[in-house]
Amino acid sequence: MVIAVADQRPRGFRSAFSGIFSKTDKRATGKKLAADALSLNSKAIKFAKGTTCDVVVSLDKKTGQTVAKKVYNTDRDPSKDYRDYMVTVLRNEYDILVTLRKSKYVVNVYDLDISKRTIKMEFLPFSLSRVLSMDLSPSLQEKKCYFLQICEAVQYLHSRGIVHRDLKLENIMLCADACQIKLIDFGVAVNRQDPQSLTTACKGMCGTEALMAPEVLGSISYVGEYADCWSVGIIMFQIFNISNDSVRWKPRYPWESARFSNSIYKIYSEEADTSVVLTNLEDDEDLKELILLFLHIDSLKRLTMKKALESKFLASIKGVKHSHDRTLRVCNKVFQLKH
Repeated sequence: MVIAVADQRPRGFRSAFSGIFSKTDKRATGKKLAADALSLNSKAIKFAKGTTCDVVVSLDKKTGQTVAKKVYNTDRDPSKDYRDYMVTVLRNEYDILVTLRKSKYVVNVYDLDISKRTIKMEFLPFSLSRVLSMDLSPSLQEKKCYFLQICEAVQYLHSRGIVHRDLKLENIMLCADACQIKLIDFGVAVNRQDPQSLTTACKGMCGTEALMAPEVLGSISYVGEYADCWSVGIIMFQIFNISNDSVRWKPRYPWESARFSNSIYKIYSEEADTSVVLTNLEDDEDLKELILLFLHIDSLKRLTMKKALESKFLASIKGVKHSHDRTLRVCNKVFQLKH
């Protein structure tokens, strides 16, 4: 999880560090904090305190760069077993990030300090979920550009044997140019090619339930790559949803949970009623075809990321230059960035 100036809530600001803010945490609220985070002096800013980790932003004394530090805490359980577990998770996340260090699609990791339970990482200023919810949100062409990059990023992970398992808009960041996306939060990621990893199997529920594939919710073990593809389908639904009952874009889900106990999902899965997914999407047949392939109930028939990149919808976006100048100007204004 990497520092973000703000997140997608329409009223007020919140970090895009998934799961580390309590709903009542006031310290990460407001434009002033966003500005402070990018105009640091030698004093570190504690950006948030969460259940499993704290996040601070500071200047690296050696490089002069603004960096984010993710610090795992043991406040909720001071036992040795829990501390040992958190160290294992910390090392697992760091090791996975190191294997992806040179990728343009993944947050860059700098250092690991086991004694302080800290990972030092690249500072990324913009949360995609928050950017989408701005009054002047990205254009359709920009959204297509971002979504293509998301698919390329996930395909890169899968080609390296990495399964993310917590893909969502809050874990997708934009670099300072508002053009390049990067994935963050590899806390529950699995390296299926590394026998020394935390686990090479995908078992158990993790992530955000509304983005979990049905097999994640209903099976003991599952193919992680297929589950990631389902999550990408939900993200696609969110990005290209044009429901107009709100002034601002806000994250929507086709259902709260991919369980038969959810009436909407049951209609989709048992009656093959695709309207619950396709209604209120952009009017693009190639887009609609792709999202249904991502959200295939049978994971073995679900579209892989490699095949998705060959689809008509994504093929039409490749090679097209997209300007993000307007979005960058709006981001700089909304997030009050100092240069």
